[in-house]
Amino acid sequence: FVPGTTLREVLDREGALAVGEAVYLMSQVLDALSSAHALGIVHRDLKPENVMIAQTGARRNALVLDFGLGGLVAGEGAAASGDDVPGAFVGTPAYAAPEQIFSGKVEPRSDLYSGGRVFIACLTGERAVGRGSAAEVLHRQLDAGAVTIPESVRGLPLGRLLQVVTAKSVVERDATAEGLLNALDRIDRAEAAAQPARPLVPGDGLRGERRQVTIVSCRLTVDAGGATPDIEDVDQLLHAQHATFAEIAARSGGRLASALGDRVVVLFGYAQASEDSARRAVRAALEIVASVARANERSAGRGIRLEVRVAVHTGVVVVREHRQGDAVDLVGMTPQTAAAIESRAPAGAVLVSSATRALLRDGFSLTPAGIVAPPEAEAPSELFRVLDASPSPRIATIAAETPLVGRRREVDALGEAWRAAVEGRPRSVLLLGEAGVGKSRVLRELRREVPAEAWLACRCTPESRTSPLRPFVDLLGAVREPIAALLERHGLDVPSVLPLFEALLGRGTTDSKDEPTMTPELQKELTLEALVRLLLRMSTRTPMVLAIEDLHWADATTVELVTRIVHEIAAAGGRSSDGGPGLCAVMTGRPEFRPPWSSAPGSLLVLSRFAPDEVREMVAAAMPPGEASSDDVVSRIVERSDGIPLFVEEMTRVVIESRHAAQGTSSAGAARESVIPGTLRDLLTARL
Repeated sequence: FVPGTTLREVLDREGALAVGEAVYLMSQVLDALSSAHALGIVHRDLKPENVMIAQTGARRNALVLDFGLGGLVAGEGAAASGDDVPGAFVGTPAYAAPEQIFSGKVEPRSDLYSGGRVFIACLTGERAVGRGSAAEVLHRQLDAGAVTIPESVRGLPLGRLLQVVTAKSVVERDATAEGLLNALDRIDRAEAAAQPARPLVPGDGLRGERRQVTIVSCRLTVDAGGATPDIEDVDQLLHAQHATFAEIAARSGGRLASALGDRVVVLFGYAQASEDSARRAVRAALEIVASVARANERSAGRGIRLEVRVAVHTGVVVVREHRQGDAVDLVGMTPQTAAAIESRAPAGAVLVSSATRALLRDGFSLTPAGIVAPPEAEAPSELFRVLDASPSPRIATIAAETPLVGRRREVDALGEAWRAAVEGRPRSVLLLGEAGVGKSRVLRELRREVPAEAWLACRCTPESRTSPLRPFVDLLGAVREPIAALLERHGLDVPSVLPLFEALLGRGTTDSKDEPTMTPELQKELTLEALVRLLLRMSTRTPMVLAIEDLHWADATTVELVTRIVHEIAAAGGRSSDGGPGLCAVMTGRPEFRPPWSSAPGSLLVLSRFAPDEVREMVAAAMPPGEASSDDVVSRIVERSDGIPLFVEEMTRVVIESRHAAQGTSSAGAARESVIPGTLRDLLTARL
């Protein structure tokens, strides 16, 4: 009976709204909530589908509908909702407050969280939490990670307001609908909506910083099928995509460096350096391509299509950030090289340079895509097209490495744990040590001893910290056998367990809008129990190693699962001397990871830095046959490597390469640019 269209239909049709328009409409939504809360009524299911946008005059206005799930606040008369009991969740998972999902309890601040999610959807044009099964959405909502604030308002008063109302903890969500409405009234809408480009003023910038960064260069083009597109339609599409790109960048740990017309540049590795900047950048590039495809679906009836070409390149620049705003000045050949690569990219493709490829490890599936000669570059760069993110970042085939030095005790301990598991005495071992100290290298030594079919490996990554159980999802996703057949072969009750695994893998048919058949906590409990049972039964039939790397980046649910595995191993090991599951769990992490389980003797190995004598031994082992370094060079490596094996290995390689380069040129600067290799530069920058 209310004219107009829902806010969901508006966002699907128009994409992101202008900041001023979003503030105007959400002020009316807050006014409606303030009226309801004053009567002791909680809406309980606020989402774009329940907000009607009606054109009542010169401007369109918002009305809040569908209080059908609403209930009276405790203490405000008789309860209007008989199902308001602990564990009885009703609502829409993507917009519901965490306490509503977890316990079924609601209060006015629960509506404010939902309103904050709706506000962010208005600013980005994207659905809250992202797509996926109901279980995935619920897990993301219950995760402790903060809600991402759109780049367009981050740091502004509106961004800080959204940060308060979307706090996962209801205690930290210290606000009322009336208070938020008054705060919005105080925000200068013109200032919030405007993002003017500030001119470069002499003395306005900070001192330039020499940094290694990864640049994602995107070019958007408009295809109107031969017709002349309306300039306002084109502007609206490009503006919406700029906001979406900024949101993707912020969510991935990057920042929008510039957005001008059809060109968008996203920066990774500045201001916060990270050793995984290249991997974050490539994942963001794939998301950007996917977001353009979704935008084309929304605008299919308008006769306009967007095409995007994306390049990812890593190199050294001088970064100068200005005192006001987010303007960043990049000096160097890296942006030009990224633009040259982008010009070679087909529509809808992501190309990476060889410099970026060297930093990706095994996380992506790549194929050669030719060679590009950037302007004024000394040498052409080989290009690779990103096909997708590999489902299983397993430890790669072992290549020739520097002979192992100084880790014999740890290698022997892992070998002993594996042999005990083969005899039916399961073991778990945790390797702790700082970055570059050799945890993965020790693990690779064990890999040489274990048959390929008995090796299961997964890795936690920074970008998966907000995705519960992502390492195990990747592990199961890489299994070639159908999941139902795998469960049946190992004796699990397929009818009861298969839906849990399908929900975990996102292969179920349940729509995220459907009401869940069980509480999130119960589903999580049953899923963890089923995963542990599957691993134990697999290892009972065939002894195996479960290698889990980088637990310092694990989400809370993954840590809980690993803790259960460790406890099961300890219990099975204490029940009998043999005949138990043959599982050897080996985990790695940095010192900041505090295992929530108690460590049995021999189950915790702490890798320390090398002593000077061990560094000298490692340098000697790394030198080619017949070659040796002077005592002065070795002393410099001892002094500068800080006793970290990765630094020792990389610096020794630089010495060897510099020596060979010097033999072919008289220029002392020939090897100067390779003084710090790209793979080491990220680690050093992160440390500093």
